[in-house]
Formats: sequence, structure tokens, C-alpha cells
Amino acid sequence: MGRPGGKKGTESAGVSRRRPRRQPGFRGMDPGPIESRTPPRLEQRKEIEFAVKGNRPNIVLIIIDALRFDRLGISGYRPALTPNLDRLARNGVNCVNHFAVGCPSQIAIPGIFTSTLPFDWGGYNEGIRHRPYSFVELLRGAGYDTFGIATCHWFTSHYGCSRGFNHYANLIDMFQWFRQCYIAHLGEPVAQWLAGRLSDDLMVDFLGSDYEQILASTLTYLDEQDRVEAPQRGRSRTEWRRAVRSERELLSNDPLSIAHKIATLGADFHFALGLQTVDESLKAELARSKAWDSRLNRRIFLRSHRRGFEAHDVNRQVRSHMKRNSNRPFFGFVHYFDLHESKLLIPNLSLSRLVELPRDVGRSMKGRPKGQGGRLHDVALSFTDRRLGELIRWFERTGLSKNTLFLITGDHGVEAGIPYRGAGSDLSRFFTDDFLHVPLIIYGPGIDSEEIHSLMSHLDLGPTILEQAGIEIPSEFLGMPLSRRRREPAPYLISENAGKGRCDFDEKTLYFGVRTEKLKVVFEADDFRPRERDVFDLQRDPLEKVNLHESDSFQEERLFSLSIIKRRLDALREARGMEVGTDLAGPHSHQSSVGRA
Repeated sequence: MGRPGGKKGTESAGVSRRRPRRQPGFRGMDPGPIESRTPPRLEQRKEIEFAVKGNRPNIVLIIIDALRFDRLGISGYRPALTPNLDRLARNGVNCVNHFAVGCPSQIAIPGIFTSTLPFDWGGYNEGIRHRPYSFVELLRGAGYDTFGIATCHWFTSHYGCSRGFNHYANLIDMFQWFRQCYIAHLGEPVAQWLAGRLSDDLMVDFLGSDYEQILASTLTYLDEQDRVEAPQRGRSRTEWRRAVRSERELLSNDPLSIAHKIATLGADFHFALGLQTVDESLKAELARSKAWDSRLNRRIFLRSHRRGFEAHDVNRQVRSHMKRNSNRPFFGFVHYFDLHESKLLIPNLSLSRLVELPRDVGRSMKGRPKGQGGRLHDVALSFTDRRLGELIRWFERTGLSKNTLFLITGDHGVEAGIPYRGAGSDLSRFFTDDFLHVPLIIYGPGIDSEEIHSLMSHLDLGPTILEQAGIEIPSEFLGMPLSRRRREPAPYLISENAGKGRCDFDEKTLYFGVRTEKLKVVFEADDFRPRERDVFDLQRDPLEKVNLHESDSFQEERLFSLSIIKRRLDALREARGMEVGTDLAGPHSHQSSVGRA
């Protein structure tokens, strides 16, 4: 069964079998020589300023999904809802100018684990699977016992995030997993196929590789959740497993029927897993369900199929693993998804959560400024902070904290109340600080209380962790450890994404942000030709509400930002085997690319 209308179609660059050359697209954070940024070898360093004395420290990295820096009580937010985070920040190192390399998680992850930018190494469609190093691999190679617990689909093994881990639990909700697979991987190729831009043969090849990997990963996750005795919510894992196995059989026998199914149901295709055709009764049932959802979920989600794993589930898994841990030093990765899922407060309401809900609601309302917005986000923030405190106190009670460093950060920010932007799911608008400014707190023995103001990003996270463990930092890492970054602030930071869906350099607009201490400039690039879109004076306009693009302000700084992005695009072209050295601004002069024409 082919495409409706029987067209043959052509190859589309979006799902071409051609792979980019595996080399980084950008080397360095400043315009100086590459060699000048290579971290010195460990034996050449005179000191490691933050290192724990004695044995190699245990290290725990905690990522609170969608945690904004400006939502911490210690950052001045009111009502103050983060007493545990605030305590750690006051008694440890609080990095107040720390940023993600992109938003959302899919785009931020390369910076976190591999100290590379999102567009490097062919982009982020496949996560970090093809990047040179994950810092976790280096820890394991040095003798660390490594374990991780992920509750977000982007942090799963499918995207390479389990690289280097001895034990990794993918505690993800299957409903959201399949919906995001449609948005990020399946939707655009199927649309191209329907439009005749992708042949039947290429569609079959695409499903046989990418979709088969998705199904295989799903079965792995279900088995892992059984192994760690994770709670079951919603559809049972037995039912999911049966449906996925039937879908794999269908993929082998009639792959184009799957393409038709995805085209018919869109992001809801997983309701028809294993079914060769979509009958009218299923479409009617889904239509009724959506109608009810639209009525019930206008202001707050009262109903949802999503059933995420909560922070207390994650803490339980950490305690269970630590009871079996050997005497080796360990590295633990802990991911909390509750804050990201704040709109699903009621659908995911467990008994324990129900007991605590009045307290969190009360705290979020006490002394709340009028019109601030983001109430559900703040209720979830209060809950997540409490669970973080419980985990830290467990480490303290067991004595493990005596030689354990904790690093706490968010993978990205989120739109929640002030400032109101209405960005929705438009990733091209995710360049303001509410999406990128995230905390970095380091707490543990030997760590003095300090507030660091140096401009830095997630690129510095891996090098900092490796330095704590006494491990040489690979030259492929773009960041530097905090012991150096505190003295050498980054002259600028780059963030980037390719908009919603697949990261496709050939067919999509690319978006870049350049941030210095006083200015942010956002660029769009089609065919690798940049044009300025937004300019914000961060000192006079910290909420980034007044776009100075049409003004003549900051011409020198804007030209500097343009030169950075031209170099970035040159490097990306070179990595793809394309000609470089031409004027990437095309027919536009510098004046028309920066400011008014």
C-alpha cells in the first residue's frame, strides 16, 4: 500500500540516508585560536580549588527539569518556595550567571553531558549518541560506579544519555514518549511522504531504521521498569509490551500501513499500535476524548493520559541502588520531571501528593504579588524542592554526604507567569532568559560559601565534574572547569536550535542567540545566511521586552555578535563538507543584517 494517489515521490533531505561528517561544528567560545582554549593537563595544574580533600569524592548531579534561576528564593523570588535549594546555595557555590545552551531538554542535553553545542556532530536528532565523549564514560573508566535515573523521554538511552552508566533506569511515561517521538521524529517525514516529497522506498527505509529503534527502545524501557519494580500508572506495561510487539510485526510485513496510520492519527498514533488500519470507531472515540479534554482542561488540566514518575519514585530508586552500592566512589545522575509537568498536577495526583497539596498551595499564595501568574508552576516547585530536601537529608543521615558533592541545575527554563511571552511551543522564541537562565549550585564537604558571577553555561558542567574526580578533561570539551571559569568569564555564550521538530540543516531555518553580560542578539539563518532578529539591552531591560533591532544602538556589539554567528555557520558548513569563506550574509550588507536597512 503506497501513498494516497500512488505518487512515487522523491528523496527529501530531511530523512536522507546521507550522514554528516562526524566532526564538531564549532571549537571554542571566543574568537581566539582553538589551541588557546584547550584545558591544561591535570598534572600541569597547581591546584584544584574545589576538590574534596582525601579520597576521590562521590558526585551526584541533580537536574530539576524546567527550573528557572529567577524562581529560587535566594534569587529574590516571592513567595519564597525553595528553602532546600536556598540552603544549598547559601552554604555552597551559587553560580548566578549560568545558562543552558538551548531549550528544551533535547537541545540542552549535548551541553550537559558532552560539553558540545546542539548543532555540533550532525545536530541533536540522535541526542548524544555520536558525540565523542560523555563525561560519565570518563568517570566510569576511572573506576567510578555510575548510575542514573531519568524521568524525561529526552534523557533516555534512546538518545545516548545512558552512555557510561553501569546502571540506568528510564522511568518515562509511554504516552508522552510516543507523542514526542511523533513531534521530533515521525511527523515531518510522514508529511513529506504524503506531499510526494519522499518516495515509498525511502519511507520504508526510514520506518525500518528510526521507527524500529523507537519500538526497540520502548521494549527496553518497559523491561527496565519491571526490573526496578517501578509503579504502574495508566495502561499496564503488559498491554504496552503486547501492542509494541504487534507493531513490530506490522512493520516487517506492511510498513506503509504504519505511515498511513501515523498520517491519520498524528500524535495519537500510539492508540493504534499493532493495528493495520484505523477504523471509524477508534477515530470517533479519540474525537470524543479530545472534545472532553478541551472542555475540562481550559484553565487547568483535569484529565490527561500522561502518567509521569514523580520525584518520590526517583528518590526511592536512588535509595534502593545505594543500598546495593559497592565501596567504589560513585557518580549518580538524578532527574526530576515534576516541575516540567506542573500543569498535570491533578491528573497525576497520588495519595501522598494529595496530603501535601494544601500546604503547597498555601505556600504559593502567601504574599504573592497580584498578577504574577504561574501558580501551578509554583505549587510544583514547592513540592519538588521538598523532595530534593528529603534526598539530601537521606544522604546526610546515612553518612554518605561526608564525601559527596552535589551539583544541582535545571536543563532549561520555562514560560510560567511573568514575563508573559505567549511563546507556546515555538522553539524559535526560546532565547530569552526565562528559557535559558538556570541555576548551578555546588554543595558538599570542602566547598566554601561563595557566589560566582562569571558568565558560564552547561558547557562548563562536565569539565567541572571531571576536575572534581581528578580526571583529565578532553580537548573536545568546549567548556572549562569552574576553578578556571570563576577567573575567566566566558566573553559570550551561544544558544541555538532548529525550531520545532527535526534538526534539519538543509530545509529549516536555524536560530542562534549570542549573549554577553550586557547584550543579547538573536539571529535567524536560511541557507546558512544570518540575519538579525532581536536585540535586547540586558542591563536596562532585564526582562527582554524592548526589541532594539530597528534602532542604531550597540552597533559595534551587534557586529561582533554577527561575526560570531558567521564563524559558527562557517564551521557548520565545513563540517558538512560545504564550501566556506563566502559572504554568508548574502546580498545583505552588514547594515541590513544588523539594524535598519
